[in-house]
Amino acid sequence: MRVQILDITTVDAPTTILGEQVIVTDGAQVPVVFAVSYAASEVDEARRYGAVAQITDGEGRLLFVTSQPTPVITESNPVSGLDLVLVQVSQ
Repeated sequence: MRVQILDITTVDAPTTILGEQVIVTDGAQVPVVFAVSYAASEVDEARRYGAVAQITDGEGRLLFVTSQPTPVITESNPVSGLDLVLVQVSQ
């Protein structure tokens, strides 16, 4: 499982990753506890950030993904206690 905090201010700009956590689940089922570290000094209050996640199988095939970023950090959005909802990818 990979959870990332992205700068989502501009949709068609290159993605900037503020933080990332990779979790080896060893087959554990959801919910999966995560904590993505990021440098607070890198946060720009004028920008928007979102959390995204994906789950792949042991061979790297994408199985589940968030359908859209969950707003975090700025604009009174949370910095903890997130519940990310992932949807199954069509194979």
